[in-house]
Amino acid sequence: MTIRGLEGCNYLDKVGEPASRTQKDGIVIESEVDRVYVNTSADCIIEDRGLKRAIRHRQAGQQLNRGMESMDRKSRQDGRLRP
Repeated sequence: MTIRGLEGCNYLDKVGEPASRTQKDGIVIESEVDRVYVNTSADCIIEDRGLKRAIRHRQAGQQLNRGMESMDRKSRQDGRLRP
């Protein structure tokens, strides 16, 4: 699974030692991810190659803090992300 649209956005990486970073490329989810993207109104596209689909998430024009709370682990637990 890859998430596109947050390239160039700042985020707080909460896995391990917390650190502020800038997203360079699309987010490829291969292991635990726990990030908070700050002050972004960017639209995102979730590319799911396993199910051969893309999902667009559009913002309603306001800047938000977006959290990706341990997506790999939590998605596997509820069956949304396949190994």
